[in-house]
Amino acid sequence: MGYNQNWYWIDEDCGSRKGYVCHRTLTQPVHCDESNGWTEQFQNCYYTSTKWMTFDDAQEYCTRYDSNLMDVVDEEEQMFLSELVQEARGSFWIGYKSVGGPDDFKWTSGHGTGYEHWGTNEPSMDSDEECTQVIYQSTSSGNWSTSDCFWRRKFICEKPTGKTAIA
Repeated sequence: MGYNQNWYWIDEDCGSRKGYVCHRTLTQPVHCDESNGWTEQFQNCYYTSTKWMTFDDAQEYCTRYDSNLMDVVDEEEQMFLSELVQEARGSFWIGYKSVGGPDDFKWTSGHGTGYEHWGTNEPSMDSDEECTQVIYQSTSSGNWSTSDCFWRRKFICEKPTGKTAIA
């Protein structure tokens, strides 16, 4: 493959030897813009929304800011999430969604599972409850429960602060 003098691509014999092009993408460290509601913790930026959206709309919103709905990887991050929920006194979407039943949840970020913090009798998977919310309760905030994805909730976005990706 090559190009002519008008910069149009032209096909050439696959057997002819040509140079090659490498594509390399470098991602600069991310600054958590606190003036726009982002908070830095655990080498991630978190955005706690004041808007109410469906699960899919919330994920789309996060994607516009190069993030995903929050995924929770361990007890330390769960405690941070519980504090956010307690402060805001509300229920929030996190990025954990059923893709095939009560034992088959995936993070919207694509990260692996492993850590879960379900409330009593959860995941219940009643009717269309495929999405995960974190619940505010005066006695024990932060437990997860399934909910219909079309309900509107506040949400938490998350993005890493300083990873370098080379593709």
